[in-house]
Order: sequence, then C-alpha cells, then structure tokens
Amino acid sequence: MKYKRYLYGGLLIISLLFSALVKALDIRVDFRQSSGFAIENHNIQINNIKVSWLQADPFDSEKRIWVATPFDVIFRACQFEDQTQLQAIQSRVSGTEDFASFYDLLYPCNNQLDFNNSYIEGFPDKENWITVNNIRYFDRHQGKIIHYNIDYEFNIQDLTFNQRHVQEAKPPRSIDILLNWEQEPRDLDLHLTGPTPGAIEGFANDKDRFHIYFAEDNKKNDVAELDNGKFGNAKPEKLRIFPQHNQQHLRAGLYRLIVHHFKGDGDLSQSGATISIKIDNQREKIFLAPEHLATPQMTAWRVCDFLISEDGMVVIVPIQNYQFNISPSEIR
Repeated sequence: MKYKRYLYGGLLIISLLFSALVKALDIRVDFRQSSGFAIENHNIQINNIKVSWLQADPFDSEKRIWVATPFDVIFRACQFEDQTQLQAIQSRVSGTEDFASFYDLLYPCNNQLDFNNSYIEGFPDKENWITVNNIRYFDRHQGKIIHYNIDYEFNIQDLTFNQRHVQEAKPPRSIDILLNWEQEPRDLDLHLTGPTPGAIEGFANDKDRFHIYFAEDNKKNDVAELDNGKFGNAKPEKLRIFPQHNQQHLRAGLYRLIVHHFKGDGDLSQSGATISIKIDNQREKIFLAPEHLATPQMTAWRVCDFLISEDGMVVIVPIQNYQFNISPSEIR
C-alpha cells in the first residue's frame, strides 16, 4: 500500500505547491523537457512539467529523497504595459484527463498579443525557462503583423512566468532536420510529407502532397531534399525544407515528419533515436523516440507536424506516437 500513500502525498504536496504555502516547501520545478501550445482565450498549456519534492526514504527513515511527478499546467497570458506575464491557473497530473483550478481569479487580464499560433519549449540547460515562439502582434502604426519569440523565467513563489527577452521573429529560410540513433536497429529512415499543389495521387503519396524518403527521388518535389548517405542506410540522415525557386518564404501548408524502422533487429523505442530540428538561427529543438513496451520492425514514429502559414512563419506541433505494421510507401 506504500505506493498509494506516496501518490496521495504527492497530490497533497502539489495542492500546497499551488497555494500560499509554497514558500515553506522545498520544491523544484523543471521545464527542460516541457513543450506546449496555445489554447482558447489567450491561455497556454505546458505539458510534462517535472515537479519534485523531498520525501522520507521508505528504506531509511533518516534520509530524504527527491520524488518527481510530471504535470500539465494551463497558464493565462496577461499584459502590463510593455511586459507580459504567464499566470498558472489550472493543472493536472500528466496522463489524466481533468484539470483542477488553483484559485479563483481575482481580476481581469488584458492582453493584446495573439498566442493562437504559438508553441512552447523548455530550455535544455535551464530548469526554469521557456520560450514561447511565434507570438503575433498587430502594429497599428506600421499597419502589419509582427512576430515575436519571448523567453520567460518561472517564479515558483507566485507561479508566474515573467518576460525576460524579446526577439522579433522573421519567416525562416530553411528547416534542417537530422536523425541519429545508436547501434540497433540497423536502418532507420526519415520520411517527410508536405504540400505540392496539383500533384496526382500515387503509390506513395496523396493528392496534392509529396512524400520524400529513400525510395522517392528528391527531384519529385521542389521544397525539400533528403540526404540519406551514399548507401541509403548511413547515419545520420539529413533533410532540409527550403523555399520554392524564386520565392521568399517556405511553402505554406502542413508538413509531417516521420521516422521508420525499415530493417534490422532492435526496438525503435529503445534505439536512442533523436531528431534535431534547426529553424534558421533559432535554438535547436530535440525530439526523443517515445518509450514503449515494444516496437517491431515496420514501425513508424510520427514525430511532429510543421504548420507553415502564408506569411512563412512556422509552428511545430509535437505528435510523438507510433504506428505499427506499416510499410514505407504507406506512410502519410
């Protein structure tokens, strides 16, 4: 029954964390592996926040150990003059369904920034920092939309993210993707599907869509190129998305990134496979193959989508799940 006691204890600690008693507790909050997205009413959902607290060691009563639980938290965005602040309003244990409110909101929240197409990622080397990418603002003086990336630092005392650095974001000229993995499986392959208006449905692609991978020649599309080595199963594999000839921006539409276990013994989920994404000079984004009980050969790891708007701005939407018993040409 000890596991139940520790679960209930953890929930009690979390309820205290999101209250006025937080100052009296020895708690850590880690956003390094967190990611998130915008939801309605200028709210932002950040998932996989590791909350740790000190607990009595069940095997040694004189010792205390750190116990961690992942949480999903909803923040609302508020604006104070030229500063924005993200305020925690609801939370749940990751993997559960219902959110619970921390407290009643005592005052309205003004915000002139548009977070609807934003995505959020943690800093790999800073526990308490996140970046909110692709925040939009309509500048009445210039008569145009300006895009910003904003870095926020978390304040555990009042459960807010405070604005630290603001950088105007420009439409990127390229997206560079790199796949690497350990010894097994022997052959993992990058796949990318994306928009090609007018394309006829084929053996490996849907109508108006391209599908680039080892069996499809790079010349069949004009906005992406795959480098999978001289012999087709070398690593790392590289892929680049770029503007169409004579165009300034990346082609608008939805692009989907997939890794496929084509040959060799081993388990994709235990392969150490990593995807590195570099959008121009922005900070590198890393995806790790999700943990799973078993992933046989012919498994597809659906990594993420790239949503590219008509003005060339990019939003990364994590997928992070598996599709089983699928051949390379069936991937979409």
